[in-house]
Amino acid sequence: MSKATSKSSTRAALAGLTFAALVTASCATTDQDDLASETTSTASMPTTTEVHVTESTVPSIEVQPDPPQPELDEAADEADSSSEAEGLEVLYMGHSFGRPFAENMEAAADLAGIEGHAQLIVSRGGEKGAPQAMWEAPKVQSEIKAELDTGTVDVLVMICCSKAMLMSGVTESWAELEIAKYALAQNPDTRIGLAMPWVDFPRSFSDTAAHRERTDDGYLAFHAFGEQLSADLGGAEVFTFYHGAAIYELRDMFEQGTLPEIESLTGPRATSIFTDKKGHAGLLAKDTGTLIWLNAIYGIHPFDLPMVDNYEVDIRQVAANALESTLVT
Repeated sequence: MSKATSKSSTRAALAGLTFAALVTASCATTDQDDLASETTSTASMPTTTEVHVTESTVPSIEVQPDPPQPELDEAADEADSSSEAEGLEVLYMGHSFGRPFAENMEAAADLAGIEGHAQLIVSRGGEKGAPQAMWEAPKVQSEIKAELDTGTVDVLVMICCSKAMLMSGVTESWAELEIAKYALAQNPDTRIGLAMPWVDFPRSFSDTAAHRERTDDGYLAFHAFGEQLSADLGGAEVFTFYHGAAIYELRDMFEQGTLPEIESLTGPRATSIFTDKKGHAGLLAKDTGTLIWLNAIYGIHPFDLPMVDNYEVDIRQVAANALESTLVT
């Protein structure tokens, strides 16, 4: 696959930007089939039934024709004038609790003033999207290798968690090590990202504190695993990030009555945090979580971005709060 992937033809407007508003078909027609076959809840391996792709899937961006340019606030003006980050080629391998954010990354990079971001995705539903399961499936492994074999992948993102990692108490996993070694053999400068999502079946938890307890505790071990993985790879760059924290922040705001655009915990994707009982992300959750991905991959703080004003809440603040809550020292 070439480094260049399909990109939005128009720079995202500062007013009316929506990363995910029109990405509604990827899971909608198959979630119920998947839920019917689900028998147990796995904390870190949510399930969906989306089909895999090996090319970038880019969300539509709603842009008014020739809109007047609003006056930028100080932070936005600073970001616009100082952002010179080079676009990266990023491969995401995983399931639907990570895929929506990967799909949004080209639009998010555009918002940040980054040109040339290329997003590759290899995806499988639920437990089949965990790194170990993907690597053990010959066809899927071949798809991943085909992307890595170009030698142009700058960042490889894998989502938590492989079966071996869960069995070890989130301390070790041969799969992430083997996959990372393969990526580095093709491009020794590849950065390895490890993403922590949120726990599925949100309605089975009484409140946000109960919902996030397992992954909050697990993220500390996950971060330590990343440090050990880096050592095992001879000092290669391995970074961990926790986009699930942004979803928990939104749930907490909803429970506190400070999220005016959200009418229900689960329901229509435009007015709910989750779209179904499994816990797939609604539009607000997708857009907010994408800012965590942008920070992890490019080091851009949410407040270095222009205001995204298609929500009443400032999603930059929500993302910043999530980042602050998950700092590991």
